Amino acid sequence: MAATASLVVLVAAIRPANAIPCPNKAVFFYHLPKTGGSTFTHLFRPGSSHFVSARSYADAQSALRGLRDCDERAKEARGWFLLEVHPIAFLPHEALWLDAKESLRSKGVPVFATGFLRDPVDHALSVYNWCCGQESAQRQNCGLGPRSPAQLVSALGKNLQCTNIVEGWHGQRGTRTIFTVDTCISAFARYRDAMDSVGVTSRLEATIAAVETFLNVSVNAATERPGIITGAGRTGPTYVAEKHNKIYPQRADLSDSDLEKIVLAQRLDFAMYQALELGVNGSMALFGRTEACGSA
Repeated sequence: MAATASLVVLVAAIRPANAIPCPNKAVFFYHLPKTGGSTFTHLFRPGSSHFVSARSYADAQSALRGLRDCDERAKEARGWFLLEVHPIAFLPHEALWLDAKESLRSKGVPVFATGFLRDPVDHALSVYNWCCGQESAQRQNCGLGPRSPAQLVSALGKNLQCTNIVEGWHGQRGTRTIFTVDTCISAFARYRDAMDSVGVTSRLEATIAAVETFLNVSVNAATERPGIITGAGRTGPTYVAEKHNKIYPQRADLSDSDLEKIVLAQRLDFAMYQALELGVNGSMALFGRTEACGSA
């Protein structure tokens, strides 16, 4: 009896005094800006018992520690904990992200970690139109005159999605840090390995279906809401136009020369994207070992 009492005291001593109850289930979502993440959270926030959008390093660390140290004695019976990390870098949170996943699972809490990448041309168009719209606070950084394909090419930074995973959101200009191609290869591999599923925006429905299966729920993916444009301005049941002024330019407005310049500037993002599309590990090696990732 004394030994049991001592064990209870020991467990209480190592459990944080303000530990939250363990959730019934947990969804970890790393939201790369302008990849359709707002659509994802719009669908899965209703029905959740808790929703945290961690938009700073401190917020993400606090949320992940709280989940890692949750009190399994007070586990919730329904709903799910939805954690969105956005728009900050992923790599600084990788260790705690993995630690929280392992800790929750050891306490009997199912966890599903996900994120997705977007076709780099569509992503570049979306970032540019968002940052350079008339309502944007970053409009002054986009050059003079109306939006145009030429202005887009000159305004955008390089490898925007790789940059976000490593350093976080820098708007349309990316970062001035010069990364090696090895940095981007490693960043993508670590990002992919930390997830249970990494999808692509053009097939967002597949990621939505996977999370629906995990949560055993059905969400209304046909409801009109702020979402994303795919391809040459195509819309579908999951996608509606971004409500941030007129979307211009779109893919159909780009010349072959414009496309070539965007592809060159985002070539390491293309390598990451193709690795997902083709399911081929190490495809980034095709892009050479001297390519810089990030803005010069």
